[in-house]
Amino acid sequence: MQKNISKNPNKRELDALMSTGEIISASLLAMCLSSLGCQSISYNAYQLNIHTSGDHGKSQIDDINVSKIEESLDHGKVVIVTGFQGLNDEGDITTLGRGGSDTSAVALAVKLNAKCEIYTDVDGIYFTDPRKYSKAKKLKEIEYEEMLELASLGAQVMHSRSIELAQKYNTEIYVGLSCGERNGTYIKGENKMRLEEKVITGLATSDDDVAITIKDFNLDKVFSLFEDIASKK
Repeated sequence: MQKNISKNPNKRELDALMSTGEIISASLLAMCLSSLGCQSISYNAYQLNIHTSGDHGKSQIDDINVSKIEESLDHGKVVIVTGFQGLNDEGDITTLGRGGSDTSAVALAVKLNAKCEIYTDVDGIYFTDPRKYSKAKKLKEIEYEEMLELASLGAQVMHSRSIELAQKYNTEIYVGLSCGERNGTYIKGENKMRLEEKVITGLATSDDDVAITIKDFNLDKVFSLFEDIASKK
């Protein structure tokens, strides 16, 4: 929609626009739960002073004031918080970019000293992509470092920034299916009780990478090879 107005919109205004979806969703969910007899309340970045820094569209969370959340929880209410957004030093709304929603959830868990549960469209983390390998098995648990490695190599279940935050504060993450009874996967710290090292945990694949082996190292041939590849794209 914004492209019909401007092909190159101001990033500040674009963040203000992008943040409205989360605010609307949080309010609607609070209304829905209340209509079912479950006391609930929604909070946005302004109300909780979710402080961020960095550029518009890819900010980082610096701090969250959770006093309103804790007060509402003490009164028996279900609290719904908008993710993917915050406020910078100028008081402008900012969005967090890729992985922002998961990162918001982990940040809240850190501040509230709680476990973090992520419910999504997959029922857990598999040792490789089940869409590419039908016999892929789901992992009951995976360590932070292992998950970071898979994420950096192309696994798209969780973004690496949310895993890095969880690892920093040793916050356990559970990843499971939004609508279903199947058990998911726990992302946690290193298992100190394991007697032997695991040989392999998972395998990430990518169709966008290519490996080139050069036997006769000649710079002219190397540059010529890359020129040929570039000219065919």
